[in-house]
Amino acid sequence: MTTLPVVLLASFRDDEAPGLPPPSSHARVLRLERLKAADIGALSEAMIGARGRRPELIRLLDRETEGLPFFIVEVVRSLAEGASGLGRVAQGPLPERVLAGGIQRLVRRRLDRVPADAVRVLESAAIIGRVVDAGLLARLHPTLAFDEWIGICAGASVLELRDQSWQFRHDKLREQLLADLAPEALKNAHRDVALAIEAVHPDGDQHVTALAHHWSGAGDATREYGYARRAGELALQTGACREAVRHFGRSLEILRDQGEPARRSAVRRSGWRSFVDPNTRLDPASRTFELGVVEARLAEAQFRPGRAEPLPRPLHALARVLRVPGAAGRAARHARDRARDRRALRSSRRSVSARGTSRRRGACRCRWPPSTCGSPRSSSTRSSSRHSPGRWCVS
Repeated sequence: MTTLPVVLLASFRDDEAPGLPPPSSHARVLRLERLKAADIGALSEAMIGARGRRPELIRLLDRETEGLPFFIVEVVRSLAEGASGLGRVAQGPLPERVLAGGIQRLVRRRLDRVPADAVRVLESAAIIGRVVDAGLLARLHPTLAFDEWIGICAGASVLELRDQSWQFRHDKLREQLLADLAPEALKNAHRDVALAIEAVHPDGDQHVTALAHHWSGAGDATREYGYARRAGELALQTGACREAVRHFGRSLEILRDQGEPARRSAVRRSGWRSFVDPNTRLDPASRTFELGVVEARLAEAQFRPGRAEPLPRPLHALARVLRVPGAAGRAARHARDRARDRRALRSSRRSVSARGTSRRRGACRCRWPPSTCGSPRSSSTRSSSRHSPGRWCVS
């Protein structure tokens, strides 16, 4: 036994004690990276069983833990406590968010290492997002010594340098900072960040989504509406239809919550011209016009992924804008007629396909409607039908 080699294995968290491994030529440090989705599924299956491979459970664990094994174990433990057993975790519906006790204690312990004056800057950074924006923080805190503050937060394992940018080590840290803020303080912080973005980036469309989010958090629906609608337009232009639906839907909610204005439209209507030219009824400054435009854009965004009919909703929105009497009914009838025509076209195509041998049966090659065709086989064809030039006249 005295001549056999001995291997010592030890584990530690480098974010808890970054200077722990001593410099030694005989020691080798192996850094364990965060788990991928497949590894999360394997660990979940080892704890729960075959149902641990449930895709919804793996997505929840990946989102809530970001691949940290300790967090995965704590989240599964919290789910087991709520489901009254480890075997029932993957059977019922899963929650949207999970904050396990072990994770919360770890998060609180790290935040307690940060001095109070640095925590105030951290709160602003948490409002801005996961990635630290040095320009916005300098605008919000003019006296901030950025490098010194970064060193303090990195030493407390709250921030880390990843992909050439400083960001929170885990989103749970950011969520805890936001949860510690009072509702009124949270509103004021969102307002301050929105104003800082407008000042630092006055002409940038890349920040409209963030501005809509921050003005929503500040409770200013009027300013939120402009950015939400602009974000929807940009999303629709780039083909991000789901994002466009979300932004236009929020814009529509704001317009409906504001209600109809008390004043009547200031558009000048000149007698019979208002009935001949519907454009004379338009008032681009009216709430009704704005509501119709947003409804039409929302319908377009919903139609593109194939989740809505192409005609009825845009036509109803246009009828609302124009305020043409009976236009909504005509729009609905037009949509029904188009649907009936499409069904008739599909039926006729199936009929022609089923009669593919009509040429051998003696069908004519004329270009005239069957009612005027001299073919003996065209007598059974309904006189109201027509066939396109160059096609076979089949009965």
